[in-house]
Amino acid sequence: SYILYMPLPKSETWRPEWGGALELYPVQLGENNIDEPETRPSKIIPPSWNQFVFFEVQPGHSFHSVEEVIVDEDDCQRQRLSISGWFHKPQEGEDGYEAEQMTNFKSSLEQLVSDAE
Repeated sequence: SYILYMPLPKSETWRPEWGGALELYPVQLGENNIDEPETRPSKIIPPSWNQFVFFEVQPGHSFHSVEEVIVDEDDCQRQRLSISGWFHKPQEGEDGYEAEQMTNFKSSLEQLVSDAE
């Protein structure tokens, strides 16, 4: 998943009391050996202008939320704008899933280094 933050106005630092932070939760083993989020986030990322956040989402194994955004009615210029989305690859059991074949791909660095060395 990704989020590009663009809170307005740009000239003002977003305050924690305004909410809108991304919360990432650690996982604990719950009843029936099923992963569940702990009650308090382990990481809180407040919106900041032009900040780009990437984080991995594994259904049933990772948990996140976004705090409620608090905006005063008199303050019509404060906005928590963002663009968010995700990249998804079908997982085992989903339509379109294809088992990966292990290949000997070289890393970017290995591709640049000559075999002559």
